[in-house]
Parts: sequence; C-alpha cells; structure tokens
Amino acid sequence: MEQIRTPRLLLRPSLFEDATRLSELSSDFDISRMTSRMPFPNPPDSVRQWMASLSGGEELAHVALLNNAPIGVCSHLFRQGPGVSEIGYWVGKPYWGRGFATEMLRALIRSGFEIHGLDKITIRHFIDNPASARVIAKCGFVATHRITGQSRARGTATELQNYKLSGAQARAQSWYAAAWYAAE
Repeated sequence: MEQIRTPRLLLRPSLFEDATRLSELSSDFDISRMTSRMPFPNPPDSVRQWMASLSGGEELAHVALLNNAPIGVCSHLFRQGPGVSEIGYWVGKPYWGRGFATEMLRALIRSGFEIHGLDKITIRHFIDNPASARVIAKCGFVATHRITGQSRARGTATELQNYKLSGAQARAQSWYAAAWYAAE
C-alpha cells in the first residue's frame, strides 16, 4: 500500500505500535460518536483488532502522521461494488480546526481516482456533525440522500447525509491538480 505525502502530513499504513496513540485520540466521545463502527471507549486492543481486520482487502486505511505522530485515520471502504469506495475518516480533537481533515480527505480522494482507478467515491456524516459537512463540501462532494444509520458509540440509530463524487467532478476542483500530492 502506498504512502501519501501532503504539505503537512504523511498518510501511511497502520502499524500495531500506533494503537496506543490512536486509542487515546479516539476514546473521546466527541470523536467516536461521529463514526459508525468505533466503540466508546476505544481501547488499544480494539484498535489492534481493527488493524488486523484490514488484511481482508475490504478496507484500505491510512494513519495520518504529523511530525511522525498519529493524529487520525482515513480509509477507503470497498463495499459498494467495483470502482466505488466509501471514505471514512476522523481526526483527534487536539488537531481540529486546522485543516487536517480536508488535507487528508483530498489526498485520499486523489489516490482513489489516480492510483486505485475508482469511478466514484461516496462519503457520509451524521447530520449533527456540521464540521464534517464543511470538510465534505470543500472537497466537492454532491449531496445525494439521507438514511438512518447506527453509531456503535452512541448505541442508537441516527440520520446520515450521503454524498458522492465522480472522477470528473473531483478533477474539476481547483485543489485536485495541486503539486503537493505525492504517493510513494
């Protein structure tokens, strides 16, 4: 799996030694409640179990590093058929409001279309998460529909807004061709 460099981040495959830091960051209810699959709290063993599940090929996950320290995760989930992925992501609370989520997402979008040959990428957020709505809009996604989905951390069903982005729509974005994207 490739590593992706952005101006400030390195996105690379997860390592078991990342589990403790990822657990610390994701064991914040404000993080886990905005995800579908993450438990609360999210102990290191749970993070390691998730990492071990990545070998099945259904999910291609990257840990985002800032100055060699994990700050979050972004991934392609390949569950919707050939040529399509759903992106999932989260950023630790100490790093909110600094553009890291947008930077991670844009790099993952570009790798999806340029490296993995995707035709379409989807993404969704719980409707009570306006910060994710803003990040998703900055990346050019188009809203499609709403559904009710589960949040493991919340233990309840909550409404989700779904979005899609085609390769043509992504390539039309001013950020897409930026020279900062580099896969290794």
